Amino acid sequence: MSAICTAADDIPARIASHLADQIGSRKYTMWFDGTAHLDFDAEVQALRLTVPNDFAANWINQNFRGALTRAVERAVGGPARVEIAIDPKEFRIAASAQALAVQPAAAAPQAAAASAALAHGVNAGSRCPLLRHRLERFVVGPSNELAYTAALRLAEGDSHPYGPLFIHGGCGLGKTHLLQGICRRVMELDPGASVVYMTGEQFTNEFITAVRGNKIDRFRSRIRKLSLLAVDDVHFLADKQATQEEFLHSFEQIEMAGARVIMASDSHPRTIKRFGEGLRSRCLRGLVVQVQVPDDATRGRLLRELATRLELRLTDDAASLVMARWQGSVRELEGMLRTLHALVTLGQARGLSLSGIIDREVVKRALADDREAGPRRPLRYEEIVAEVERQTGVSRGMIAGGSRKPVAVLARSVCIHLTRKLTSMSFPEIATAMGKKTHSTVVTADKRMLRLLMDGKPMRFPGPVGEVTPRQLADRVQGCLMRGG
Repeated sequence: MSAICTAADDIPARIASHLADQIGSRKYTMWFDGTAHLDFDAEVQALRLTVPNDFAANWINQNFRGALTRAVERAVGGPARVEIAIDPKEFRIAASAQALAVQPAAAAPQAAAASAALAHGVNAGSRCPLLRHRLERFVVGPSNELAYTAALRLAEGDSHPYGPLFIHGGCGLGKTHLLQGICRRVMELDPGASVVYMTGEQFTNEFITAVRGNKIDRFRSRIRKLSLLAVDDVHFLADKQATQEEFLHSFEQIEMAGARVIMASDSHPRTIKRFGEGLRSRCLRGLVVQVQVPDDATRGRLLRELATRLELRLTDDAASLVMARWQGSVRELEGMLRTLHALVTLGQARGLSLSGIIDREVVKRALADDREAGPRRPLRYEEIVAEVERQTGVSRGMIAGGSRKPVAVLARSVCIHLTRKLTSMSFPEIATAMGKKTHSTVVTADKRMLRLLMDGKPMRFPGPVGEVTPRQLADRVQGCLMRGG
């Protein structure tokens, strides 16, 4: 988010994030990114949104006031007022400051201003109006360790032997976090550095505007004199030949000057369709690293880290349910926890104990508006039993057979319970799939599972799931099936 924000804390940043989640990044970029000033007054619980002209004010009032109000109320945890003001002078001043961004900060007053701005993720010598993310808050695991290490080395090292850094991976897996974290760390280490964080769409729009306004030389001067250029969603440049050529030339000029370039995309450079060969080759000459879907251990740490930041305390069963509902994207998890936070803050969680600990019922109530936690596609019995086997370490033979070992009985019960829940198979059909002559044992196993869910006694398995309660095991298996593994 890069709407201009001012406040004593990060409330405007949270408002911007909630607003972008509601209306989408494209509309947010068009109407709020750098063209709106968010100023929150905590004393009167009011957001003042300043825009440069009547047209913007009327459009935002007619189309986004509801979303703005909801974003503010989610950020502050209660009712708040939204005011829309017009002040062209404020934006002329901001534009003048941006035009000087490529000039090094030399004077003492400028250095002081840069230090103060860094507290809000802003560098006086850079065009990074709002950086939400820090490298020290990035949760590292096997799925992203290489990308994090490369990002840290590029941000803190005097040299960058890998050349450009290209980070790719699915949505919501931490690419933006790493890019913004690098920018912020560079600005902290060198307040005079010229740093720009932008999306591929922003680069395209600014390039087109510069061409149409006969200001291409000014655009090139600003971009090519940077200490660091970070371009998110660089795949947006695909099929835009003129923009790609401009970006490639800027890319080469920045690197020739010894500066740094980092990029992020949903796809590997080789698989971005209609990406020019010159640009593709230049990306591949550097370090290309992937961020993947986090494993269960990293997911658990992410959940605990984000819950701690929001001062949420969840029981193990509550955390297990959140994990089952969460399908992979960190943004999705953030949204779920913010919903919980809003519910608790507004005092709607009547089932909370005096200690403020959130239990499973509170999570179920808070996420009731979510679509039912079910698979994205029809599941087969074979997939369910395979996942139970993978998690528990109990073989398919023991699951389908008559073993009375406690781990086999529980694994079998979980398998039957989830097959009934996630498929349309009847008890007789499940019995046939398991090689049983009658379905009475299957019915018994399902009833046993219901009792075990109420009992909550933990059991240790030989597989990766370790020691868990029956409910935690069922939630974990279901969550993995929903995410596709």
